[in-house]
Amino acid sequence: MELDLSKIKNVHFIGIGGIGISAIARMMLHDGKNVTGQDMQDGEVVQELKKVGADITIGQSYENIPKDTDLIVYTIAIDTYDPELAKKIKEQTKIPVRSYPQMLDIISRDKYTIAVSGTHGKTTTTAMIAQILCDAGNDPTVIVGSLLIGSRSNFIAGKSKYLVVEACEYRRSFLNINPKILVITNIDADHLDYYKDIEDIKSAFRELAFKVPADGFIVCSLDDENISDVVKDVKAKVVNYEDYFNKDQKLKIPGVHNKKDAAAASAVDEPGPVTFPITGYNFGSLTKRSVQFG
Repeated sequence: MELDLSKIKNVHFIGIGGIGISAIARMMLHDGKNVTGQDMQDGEVVQELKKVGADITIGQSYENIPKDTDLIVYTIAIDTYDPELAKKIKEQTKIPVRSYPQMLDIISRDKYTIAVSGTHGKTTTTAMIAQILCDAGNDPTVIVGSLLIGSRSNFIAGKSKYLVVEACEYRRSFLNINPKILVITNIDADHLDYYKDIEDIKSAFRELAFKVPADGFIVCSLDDENISDVVKDVKAKVVNYEDYFNKDQKLKIPGVHNKKDAAAASAVDEPGPVTFPITGYNFGSLTKRSVQFG
């Protein structure tokens, strides 16, 4: 059943403290909706959401869902840590239910979506692209997996056609996104509690790569054997971000991994529709995680 967000007034989030789903909560608040939520534990993300108007309960239960709720949004992690609650919300028929990845599908459909995927470096690369777009006056909507320095938010409400979103491979959730530009930073063996092996992981990335239309673009490192396998024979144009790598580039954040992230962000300019002031760009410390983890 199609979901018309314009008709939704009251949204309840289960696992609202998650770094991804909390960005959707911020988006709903920005759109003037009443946001309630619940999470197993308190924390900085929960506290920041409360400051901007979310009504959040610590401790999870089906009974915490308000009776006037028009939409339930849940984290896919609930299937693992609270399967009984997951079963209850999915079996009830009175309130529409969507997962966080399903919400990304709805949001990205009508946007020029730049999705940033990869085993490592997603957060920093997403933040770099977001900073460049903002500085260039392109006014993007941004969903990133960390709190941005300055705004202390993982969501930027933009008014343009651009959506920059961090795309997580866990449980193939990124397959819900509809990218026009796909960035793949790297592919390594990860989330092996879900994936069988590296070939299984590559199959998920390949499925995502084939979602990019023929007039779209995939930005990646063709020097990476795993990635070169994934993008073989794709419909979209492939842009090698290694062509933009500068080992002597001076960044405010240290490390070769951050220079590779900067190269990937810079390469997004190659397709043409996005105009970035790339030359000599000196990225600052963009997120709370970027300096430590890239």
